[in-house]
Amino acid sequence: MPLDPMHRLTRSIVACGHTLSREKASLLRPLGLTVPHYDVLEMLVEAKDGVRPSAIAETLVFDPSSTTYLIDQMAKRGWISRRKETADRRAYRVEITAAGRRAYTQAINAYRHALRALHDEVHDRDVPTVLTAIEAIRITAPAAVSWAAIESGTKRPKKSA
Repeated sequence: MPLDPMHRLTRSIVACGHTLSREKASLLRPLGLTVPHYDVLEMLVEAKDGVRPSAIAETLVFDPSSTTYLIDQMAKRGWISRRKETADRRAYRVEITAAGRRAYTQAINAYRHALRALHDEVHDRDVPTVLTAIEAIRITAPAAVSWAAIESGTKRPKKSA
């Protein structure tokens, strides 16, 4: 039985994500970075006043305990620092350091070089359409799975805290 177009699209997006993640990891490995390291550094480069660890976990879809371990690991390497919140002394923000900026700059240059190779296959005019479709699927997927679980009578697994 042939797959319907939406099934084929979502399967292709998932496969593409796995492929891109694997290739990104192999690109970053010689620089001493992992994909989560890169993702956190990228988030911090874009932040003006640092980021709370909970925002890192939520944005990058990390488990909170994994986020704490990752922050500890990155702080030991000198890529990030912690700054206490003034309003809540128990809370802190994570900021990128000069060493973190250097690591990110090296990584983004290598990544951009790799992305230029995709330009031969995916044209600029196609990017907005593809991005819109992928974002719609990403945003709609949790509600769609919940609805399907209700309709099919299966129980949706609880989100881990």
